[in-house]
Amino acid sequence: YLMQVLAGFSYGITGAAVAGMVIRSVPPDQRGVANGIFQTLYGFGILIGPVLVGSVTKWASFDLAYWTMAAIAVASAVLCWLLIPKKYAKM
Repeated sequence: YLMQVLAGFSYGITGAAVAGMVIRSVPPDQRGVANGIFQTLYGFGILIGPVLVGSVTKWASFDLAYWTMAAIAVASAVLCWLLIPKKYAKM
């Protein structure tokens, strides 16, 4: 249960930080479109995550499902580190 609590806090903090970065990274006249695209992709991720975990759990085990999601999280962190401009590090 502790890991689920930690995941919930991380989810809340990360979601707010990324939404703020999206808003600040585009000109004011394009913020509505940028926020719409961000929320669409965010919602798609919320839809796909449980489907992926459920499929892996049915195919293999809960352990493999958690390791799969951990690998995706690490890959996402590495991609963010490499692709997000360093000017956003001070946000």
